[in-house]
Amino acid sequence: MQLIVAAWGCGWCFVLAGCGGSPWEQGQSAEVAALEAARKESRLFVADEASIGVWRDERPSGLLIRHGMLIVDSPRMDTAPKGGRSVVVVTSIGPELYDKVAAVVSDRIPVTAGKTNHFALGRAIAITIERVDPDGTRTTLDEGRVAFLELVRR
Repeated sequence: MQLIVAAWGCGWCFVLAGCGGSPWEQGQSAEVAALEAARKESRLFVADEASIGVWRDERPSGLLIRHGMLIVDSPRMDTAPKGGRSVVVVTSIGPELYDKVAAVVSDRIPVTAGKTNHFALGRAIAITIERVDPDGTRTTLDEGRVAFLELVRR
């Protein structure tokens, strides 16, 4: 009985006294604040083609785990010349995807041209894929969360 009275009392104290115990008065959580800060620092790169696929992780026990996977063909950094043709722009919130693509493009991670390579990103990262036409028009192709990267360098 005492627990119920304490819970009822605490539930109403923020209405009556504004004690700060209410989740509505707490402000942003640390997770939401970190996500907002990361959105301001979004990173992007360009590619000939990009899409979201599925990485299938089949375990010996028969368990099947699926993760989002970004499939990229011929990535370049955003400062590369676009040559007057339409390109795909991939924007990510986290640095993991951008850093991995930058390492491949700058040859810090050696990749054979034309060979498909797979990389784990370490966590799920929110991305946006947009097509930019030669006249500058942006069209969103796909949005999602990916934990793996499939990359072909031409």
